[in-house]
Amino acid sequence: METVAEAHAAASECVDSTEFAKPDRWYQLYWPKDDKLTVSLLRRAEVSGFSVLVVTLDTFSLGFRPADLDQSYLPFIWAEGCAIGFSDPEFNEKCRNQLAGPKLSISQKLKLLIEKSRGSISLFVAA
Repeated sequence: METVAEAHAAASECVDSTEFAKPDRWYQLYWPKDDKLTVSLLRRAEVSGFSVLVVTLDTFSLGFRPADLDQSYLPFIWAEGCAIGFSDPEFNEKCRNQLAGPKLSISQKLKLLIEKSRGSISLFVAA
């Protein structure tokens, strides 16, 4: 049985890592909303020799998984599974721009987080 190497946005290695040095390499894209980031991720995968693209359209944001929450299993908090994003120049530029922006209160950050992951909550929260 032949095996393939697959990298995806939650990988713990960069796409150009030797960890993925196999002949048939697949890249799984969790399609972000940002087109520039999407292009950057795809270009890096192509340059790194990935020959198959697997597109996941149903889940770019984390789902509500009670078993994971019960066990406090949130590896992204510890930067596990973030190597592809953290090594991407477009992602890093976007982070720098956000850090340079206006400072938000805790309630503003919470509202922004909920809206980014679940949609507008303006009906429920006073502006």
